[in-house]
Amino acid sequence: MPSVHLLPLLHADAEEQAFARRAVTTLQDVLNDPIFLQQVRQATFSSSRFQTDDGSYREATNEEIAQLIEQGKEYLKPADGVVNLQVRLKRLWSRKVVGGVTPPNPEITTNTRFFDQWLAQGDALSVAAHWFHEWLHVAGLRHASSNSDYSDATYQIRNLVVTVGQGQAQAALAATAAPASVAGQGYLNAVQQGYLH
Repeated sequence: MPSVHLLPLLHADAEEQAFARRAVTTLQDVLNDPIFLQQVRQATFSSSRFQTDDGSYREATNEEIAQLIEQGKEYLKPADGVVNLQVRLKRLWSRKVVGGVTPPNPEITTNTRFFDQWLAQGDALSVAAHWFHEWLHVAGLRHASSNSDYSDATYQIRNLVVTVGQGQAQAALAATAAPASVAGQGYLNAVQQGYLH
């Protein structure tokens, strides 16, 4: 199972750094839950467009995607068993953009408007889902034609991160009889309202 490593977070204060570390722990817990990769292998994607290291494009199989995740294989880099996250927090010109990445540059940009909102809500799962969606692009998965096909592999896997993470949170809360959590819903709501990833 992969580990998740956050490279030094650019433009973040101590509170943001701590919240980012919590998001990384949340993501690692999800990726190492056997249910997660099982669901990746069983999912139905409208597209799984993949850019291979030689620059060509093809549809990846579910098994290949699961192996990319398991092996921490980023585009143009050898597999090292680590999901490497290189993130920059930045206030973006558009209030409708959650963040993005432009491969082969692995730097993920996260709009501070959303990051700060999720920090205030304690919603580390939304950050984890956003970062993993962008990491899938770093790994070579591409949207088929537009960002609006929410059935493609990158969006569906992002949904799986939220679903599995919510299940883990519910199980933890059940042990303490705490109220139900809405972890991860912030990111899903932002995308459903037309905000770009």
